Amino acid sequence: MERINRKFILFAVIFIFLILVPVFVNKYYNYLLEPVSTDDKTQIFVIRPGEPTAEIAQKLKETNLTKSALAFRLLVSQMGVAKNIQAGDFRLSANMSSREIAQLLTHGAIDVWVTLPEGLRVEEQAQIIENNLNFGANESFVFDKAEYIKVAKEGYMFPDTYLIPKDATAQDVAAKLEETFSAKVDEELLEKGEKNNLSADDVVILASLLERESKTNEEKPIIAGILLNRIVEGMSLQVDATVQYAEGYDTAQNTWWPTVTVA
Repeated sequence: MERINRKFILFAVIFIFLILVPVFVNKYYNYLLEPVSTDDKTQIFVIRPGEPTAEIAQKLKETNLTKSALAFRLLVSQMGVAKNIQAGDFRLSANMSSREIAQLLTHGAIDVWVTLPEGLRVEEQAQIIENNLNFGANESFVFDKAEYIKVAKEGYMFPDTYLIPKDATAQDVAAKLEETFSAKVDEELLEKGEKNNLSADDVVILASLLERESKTNEEKPIIAGILLNRIVEGMSLQVDATVQYAEGYDTAQNTWWPTVTVA
């Protein structure tokens, strides 16, 4: 009888661990994936480019959009959508389940992050913007690359990382970049060019040349001094970037900035 009781206890323990515990864990896991509340008020949730899933999950927890960061990470892994999560801003609410949020993060960005490096022509910027906005799930895509090249003011399209609406037009993007230029570039800096008989446009052009010609910040004042001296002396600038810009796209070298060769 004692042996039977021991077997029964052992069976009960095994049953609890193999059946009841997994059932309980699964129910608790599903509970953690349920909406945090019934509040349907939306908030803007921003995901930066390259942001790890762990950080995204933690931010969702901290903003009260999910009950558990760990459960959200497990869900994303289970759904196999970790690599499909977009960078951008999303309109989320606490009455959405973690599964709904995870699905929305793969295609529902309101705005899209676009990084425009320094030293690019407007044609290069246009291609980057089109590449970022013209993705399969963006049914609102209207950006016209040719129109952007036409309306963008060379040198005034400030290089930075932007959140651009999926339905932005070429005019919208150009205006946004020029506004950023005005906000970030000190007018007094442009006015200093007048001391060297340089207009604001001249200063912007020289700054663009410096961006192409210098490899480090330490080199910039040296090269700037050389170029200013050449202007004062009435000499040609003798800068590769001016030749490259004038020649335009080189199909042989497949670049807007081909290697300049001396004839």
